[in-house]
Amino acid sequence: MSTTTDKTIDLRTVEPIDLRTGTELGRTEYQRFVEALRDLDDAGWSSPTDCTEWTVRDLAGHVGAMMWSVSKVRRFAREQIQSARRAKAEGLDDPTDAMTAIQVERFAGRTESELIDTMNEL
Repeated sequence: MSTTTDKTIDLRTVEPIDLRTGTELGRTEYQRFVEALRDLDDAGWSSPTDCTEWTVRDLAGHVGAMMWSVSKVRRFAREQIQSARRAKAEGLDDPTDAMTAIQVERFAGRTESELIDTMNEL
């Protein structure tokens, strides 16, 4: 499924959603993402993305690792601390890139099937 629009949405006009609705929307999006990954062949997994240094596999690993990280509050808090330490050690002002690197490294050794299974369990 692909949707493209030229319409700009003024977010100030969008009604906020409650936690339950947000959680359900997130769950639906993750399920759809996993379903799309299941349909990929080898060429699909190795295809480039808009992130020029990443393949679809790299992006899926990042998303899966982020899903895994945020599925437990303590786990995510530990990862925040690890990211801050790594960013400082690497001279980075923002720990976001350090967190992304940690997440990508954590899931890099998983096969595509293992990655999908992990994401499906979360």
